[in-house]
Amino acid sequence: MRGSDVERAAAGMLSALSPHGGRDWTVRAGSLEWSCWTTAAHVAHDLFAYAAQVADLSALVLARLFPDAPAAGPRPDALLWSAGRAALPDRPRRTTWSWQAALPQDG
Repeated sequence: MRGSDVERAAAGMLSALSPHGGRDWTVRAGSLEWSCWTTAAHVAHDLFAYAAQVADLSALVLARLFPDAPAAGPRPDALLWSAGRAALPDRPRRTTWSWQAALPQDG
């Protein structure tokens, strides 16, 4: 899953729900016991929860492939910086980079 996938899912939800912004969101959502508002909030929470799982993986990828990654800040941002995909507030975007494919040597 990529950030663009999450953005596309959020845009789809916004497109589907925006025309109904003036309606009563406290009514039941179809055959569910939840209200429309609770159901929409649940879907939004799930989208965030799935996207956030990638953040934990970013820390592992950084430690293994980019040992020179910045230690501070969100791990997804540091991964994007390490791979030359984005700038950080205190670091310009990398124009050259390489990952460390060799396993670390102990001792």
